[in-house]
Amino acid sequence: MAVGSFSAGLSGLNANAAYLSVIGNNLANINTLGYKASTVSFADLVSQTVGGTSVNPMQVGLGVVTGSISPVFSQGAIENTRESTNVALQGNGLFVVRSDDGNAYTRAGNFSFNADGKLITPDGWRVQGYTDLDPLTGEVVTTGGLTDIVVPPGVLREPVATTNVRAQINLDSNAAVTGAVNYSTSMEFFDTLGSKHAVTVDFQKTGAGAWTYKATVPQADVNGGAGRFQVASGTLTFDGTGTLIAPAADVALTVPA
Repeated sequence: MAVGSFSAGLSGLNANAAYLSVIGNNLANINTLGYKASTVSFADLVSQTVGGTSVNPMQVGLGVVTGSISPVFSQGAIENTRESTNVALQGNGLFVVRSDDGNAYTRAGNFSFNADGKLITPDGWRVQGYTDLDPLTGEVVTTGGLTDIVVPPGVLREPVATTNVRAQINLDSNAAVTGAVNYSTSMEFFDTLGSKHAVTVDFQKTGAGAWTYKATVPQADVNGGAGRFQVASGTLTFDGTGTLIAPAADVALTVPA
């Protein structure tokens, strides 16, 4: 038996050990925030061509090596933690965090404020962002560099009321027409005083590609009464591919002060 046979077999064992190590790491981090998984790819260590250099030459691999170990950044499930400093990314993107050694990137958004008012990760990295607002538009100014996000203790900013809410909602086209609500969801918004409210949107199927919606808030938030207060209602029309064709414009919700 040639020495190359021992080398090829040993390289296979080493590559398999690396694969098992990655699997173990994935299992160990199954409950780690922001962690999805890592994948392993393999490559030929070296190959030898035998049987000439014809159109279909024969190649014999002389070993295998771990080509790369790549983290998976796919979208995970977003859960409500009821912590105002916990945030999540929908789609592509990474949070920028910084230490004295430089910047790093993460998908985990379980942040909190430290004693100095800095927004940090659980292991002390400072979350980076844009903190200046345009005084005319109220929008975040992104022309400067990233800085620490700091809210000094005892310092409050003027509350900013919610002006736009965008939601991604899937309605089941095969839902039965029952005369009752088929689907319901809720969204949070803030008023000019900084108070948080919840608007509930109920969807009811009325026919093929036809739905009605009704948005309500607690009556107690409006006039101190009981029950629900309706702030918007209308119809939704979808074509055969499930694309929304009406209404074409955004829906306006008006909540009495």
